[in-house]
Amino acid sequence: DANGYLLHLHWGGKVNDPQDLPKASELLQRVTMIGRASSPVEILEYRSWGGSSAKEPALKITFPDGTRNLFLVYKSHTVEGDTLRVVLGETQYGVEVTLCYRVCEEFDIIERWSEIKNTSGESFHIEAAAGANWKLPDRSEYRLTYFTGNYGHEFQLNREKLGASKRVLETRRGLSGYDCAPFFMIDDGTASENLGAVYFGSVLWSGNWKITVEKDSLDNV
Repeated sequence: DANGYLLHLHWGGKVNDPQDLPKASELLQRVTMIGRASSPVEILEYRSWGGSSAKEPALKITFPDGTRNLFLVYKSHTVEGDTLRVVLGETQYGVEVTLCYRVCEEFDIIERWSEIKNTSGESFHIEAAAGANWKLPDRSEYRLTYFTGNYGHEFQLNREKLGASKRVLETRRGLSGYDCAPFFMIDDGTASENLGAVYFGSVLWSGNWKITVEKDSLDNV
């Protein structure tokens, strides 16, 4: 946008023409409790701690002076083969984040991860760092599907309607295992085995992991 923020416009089916994407102004027509349109920070592609957003951040850093606010803006991007790399930066504290997107064309999948770099010469403490953020299209109801289990009783189906709260799926065992699969699936509650629009993701990581699904009072997920 005009301030250099990288905004998230669409997660879903393929778009043949970029002109068909929703405009940021259209996505921000929600009205907040204080009577103003939503802030661009609500649809950031990679949300850091700070500003007016109270949503779960993808990146939270404490700097030597105690500051935790972090505002990342677009710096550059490159495309190499099947991988897009978008560099975001912040000048005062020397934080650089590269958002990486790899297209697995054979399977119609997008692989995402983030790389965080300290260019300041001083140490800072990373409290939380996620691989990616997503925002689902506006809809009043969504259903979350995930799998839990026990030894010999793995991959038990769990389904629940998303309420206005935060739902955390995670394991702290040090490795992915039978207790909770690093996977989520979200639909409008009507998708079946063979029909329906489904949003899903899986963490390609064998250690500790966390997936946070959050729905606010305006039904943003």
